[in-house]
Amino acid sequence: MKTIFDLAAAMLLLVTPAPASACSVTDGYRVPTNFELVEQADLILLGEIESAPETVKGLDTEQMIVRPIEVLKGGPVAGTVKVAGMAAPPRFAVKSDPNELENAHPLAYIGGCIRYMFVPHSTVLFVLRHSPDGLIPSGSAFSRWAEDVPSPGSRWMKAVRIYMAIAALPEPNRRAALEAKRKELAASTDDSDAQAIAADVARSLKGNRRWNDIMREAVERMH
Repeated sequence: MKTIFDLAAAMLLLVTPAPASACSVTDGYRVPTNFELVEQADLILLGEIESAPETVKGLDTEQMIVRPIEVLKGGPVAGTVKVAGMAAPPRFAVKSDPNELENAHPLAYIGGCIRYMFVPHSTVLFVLRHSPDGLIPSGSAFSRWAEDVPSPGSRWMKAVRIYMAIAALPEPNRRAALEAKRKELAASTDDSDAQAIAADVARSLKGNRRWNDIMREAVERMH
């Protein structure tokens, strides 16, 4: 089975002769780890998409209306909020894999390389930051800034809550706290969520590799 990176590389080959230049990421670009994503966010919001435009001219101007369900970080939030995005056409109307923690939603690997298409009325965990133009994705290309979640107790929600607690510690203490949490979770051998989150914490401790190196290797596997 192809990995998400192989699929992304295949898409890049169709649109550009130089996969390293896709989405204008620099050669040294690394996708932020999930811990970095949470750590750097101004607002983490679980919300239901109430309405979304069917076409999008520019993500700075076309916005969805999101009804907050829970504010995990930042806030308070009064009423609905506007988040850049559009309603997904039927062929792209897919939700996030609830078991996935490493890769972003598949639609993050096409177009502008950040997710901007959503299933209307779905429940999404948004990781956001403030800008002069309003709320924008906290994460950059290929990050998990907006993932569908089936419930407040889902795997991604659990991971984000763990990262939030550690990010609230003084910065010098965070790495040791991540390592301690990884060991604690890994010891829960009968808990599949704990095992998956432990693996994600390990990735956060190690740091992500350069994206263009990953893509070059994926392209080589295709030949």
